[in-house]
Amino acid sequence: MWGRRWRYHRKVPRAIDPLLQAVFDNPKDDHLREVVADALMEQGDPRGEFISLQLAVARGTFKHMDRASALERRFGRDWAGISPISRVRFGRGFPWLVEAPTANDQPEWATVAVLILPTGHTLAPFLGSSRWLTSLERLMNVDTQTLLRCSSANLPSLRAVHLSHDLDVETLEHLATIPSVTEVSCRATAPFTTAAIFRSDLLSTVQQLRLRAVLGEALDLSALAHALAPATQPLVSIETYLGVTFEFGRERVLKVSFLSQELAVSLSDRALDTVRVNVPSTFRQFEFIAAGKPANALVPESFHRWLR
Repeated sequence: MWGRRWRYHRKVPRAIDPLLQAVFDNPKDDHLREVVADALMEQGDPRGEFISLQLAVARGTFKHMDRASALERRFGRDWAGISPISRVRFGRGFPWLVEAPTANDQPEWATVAVLILPTGHTLAPFLGSSRWLTSLERLMNVDTQTLLRCSSANLPSLRAVHLSHDLDVETLEHLATIPSVTEVSCRATAPFTTAAIFRSDLLSTVQQLRLRAVLGEALDLSALAHALAPATQPLVSIETYLGVTFEFGRERVLKVSFLSQELAVSLSDRALDTVRVNVPSTFRQFEFIAAGKPANALVPESFHRWLR
């Protein structure tokens, strides 16, 4: 079945339409996708083979993954059914990731789990009213005004929001009204971050908070560490623009990570000064990582003594 080369019919036969609609109405049901795949292969449409291959990959069978990738590269934009799009990736035979500047409210959006918003998009009304975004899990590069149009009513599966801008009070308050969101990534301008985040209800629902900030004296880690004192604390990481990441773990472990060994050597004193000044004793279990590898040896002995 999977080695065969099908002739491609650009227009899906009308008899397939109800089967496709069944998938859009029940996007988590892989059996319905298999029914569509069989019907398309009977019609000589290569998308049937493609759906079968991707379903096999989802079940852990990777033997024909190259064939599936080749079909996606050749026909993906035709099969997406969504226009206009800048980028599309498929999962289990249907659009899974989409980057689009605008959108019509159509059933094909029902299988999309990741939406990337390009600069200049006009997606706010669509995100605020579409009934076909029930599978959407991640919003990438979203701005405040667009996010304020989103709600748990029409985005019930939304769990991750990656903001394109600084965190502000209005955004914080709105995120707290979408309990399904458990991961937030955004820019953070200190000292606002440590003053506003911890006055909001965000940390009561979010499991992972990723902030991008400037490494310097204004980066107040102390308030962050104190806010994480309760047992039900989230995983919080602060990614600085110099390539240093401070990660507050659930076991009261503070990890300081550098992108490279060279960066660790050149910035370690500055990063450690930030930790020494700001982090209270509750987070003195400490790990130092460079390029993904343990690098505690790079930490000055004086700092080890301070930790003890």
